Amino acid sequence: MRGRLPLSIVVMLSLMTFSVGAQTSGWNSGISDEDVEKNGVYLPTDKDEVLQIELYIENGGTIESSFDIDVEVCGDCAPETDQEEDWVVNHPDSIDVSGGANETFSVSVSNVRAEAFDAEQTLDLTVHITYAGSQGVNRPDLQRTDEHIIVLRIPRLIVLDAEWKETPGGPIPAGTETTLVISVTNSGNSGTRIDAFSVSEGGKCPQLDLEVSPDVPLNIERGKTEDFRIVVSVSSAHPTKRCTITASARSDEDITTGALNTEVSIEQASVADESDQDSDLPSSTFQSNGDESLPAPSFLLLLCVVGLSSARQRRRMDVISSGCPSVEKFE
Repeated sequence: MRGRLPLSIVVMLSLMTFSVGAQTSGWNSGISDEDVEKNGVYLPTDKDEVLQIELYIENGGTIESSFDIDVEVCGDCAPETDQEEDWVVNHPDSIDVSGGANETFSVSVSNVRAEAFDAEQTLDLTVHITYAGSQGVNRPDLQRTDEHIIVLRIPRLIVLDAEWKETPGGPIPAGTETTLVISVTNSGNSGTRIDAFSVSEGGKCPQLDLEVSPDVPLNIERGKTEDFRIVVSVSSAHPTKRCTITASARSDEDITTGALNTEVSIEQASVADESDQDSDLPSSTFQSNGDESLPAPSFLLLLCVVGLSSARQRRRMDVISSGCPSVEKFE
């Protein structure tokens, strides 16, 4: 009798073995990339790019099991915007995993406008994995829902947009100046600093003087616009010519606006115009190379005529005639 165990003990050991087997044949799930699980992942900078996040489900049992998958984006993480409602989030609704197998699936996120959020802001993407049964049989010991939170980080975007705000409406006369205005807008999701603003005439109009204000570097906040004024001074000797002005701005992170060009027409005054201006100056009827106080010849002739007439009357013709110049002399 000592070599045989009671029937009750055998039944109890069998039950214990079943219980241990059930525990070791469970399932688990997780995020495939440990770095993503630990630090999160940055969203794409372009809304047309697709972010892929891979997760896995491991079935430790011997028979196939089914799992339901649900994904949600934290709706109250960004109270100032509801832009996440436009996101496209794709994932399988369910997945079947064979006994002893490990299956992976992906959650994709697209149509995200990162510039709509503040840089380095975080949003939670939560993936729910729920046990749905094993070949139609629901095992209570496997029934649970795993929850995995993926931290989505908003990348820092520096975007500088520029456009000409004011350009000359017509030709610029030589010897004058005009002002061009170019607007630079920070369309990114973070403040930045404009380190450089360059303007040039391309070396083809060296008689132009270009002066820019305000001075750089300067800070420009998200969504703000800065107007740069370019004073174009034209030399009076500048010929008639079309000149191309090129301007661009660059941030401290080497983000540029790209080169923006505008044409200005320089118009030089003609020689005929200068002659017309000279003809407007007053001129005298008679100028002498000597003393400017000498009377005009017509006045001297009149005196001589009067003198000759008086001489005839006094019969002193020879004296007066010798002292008076002839009419032919003044002609």
